[in-house]
Amino acid sequence: MTHPTYCDRIDPKRSKKLYAEIYNAVKKGKLYRNPNFTALQLSEQININTRYIAAVVQLNTNSNFCDLLNSFRLADAERMLRTKSEYSAEEIGLMSGFGSRQSFYRVFLKKHGVTPRQFRIQHREQS
Repeated sequence: MTHPTYCDRIDPKRSKKLYAEIYNAVKKGKLYRNPNFTALQLSEQININTRYIAAVVQLNTNSNFCDLLNSFRLADAERMLRTKSEYSAEEIGLMSGFGSRQSFYRVFLKKHGVTPRQFRIQHREQS
């Protein structure tokens, strides 16, 4: 007999409610800007077991907690890159919560197919 996974144990309505709570805590508190932020820290803040956090994120995004954080970080960086900021692309990545220039460029390039600097140049040309 196989044991049910945490994903199997969560009612879909409860899953959506918990996901909204996770999403709001991370987004509104800009918790993603801390490059060392973990699911354990979030679990302590919103009083949800880390395994349930992982399961709820998986059920609602078909992804994992790290990818969720990176999606917030990317959106933050994209917004800053579109402005006439005095910060370099690398500084923007770090301010958005990426732990290093390499991780920022890798995630950004995977999503956009261009580097953050190229994205900034393209956007400014379109403005």
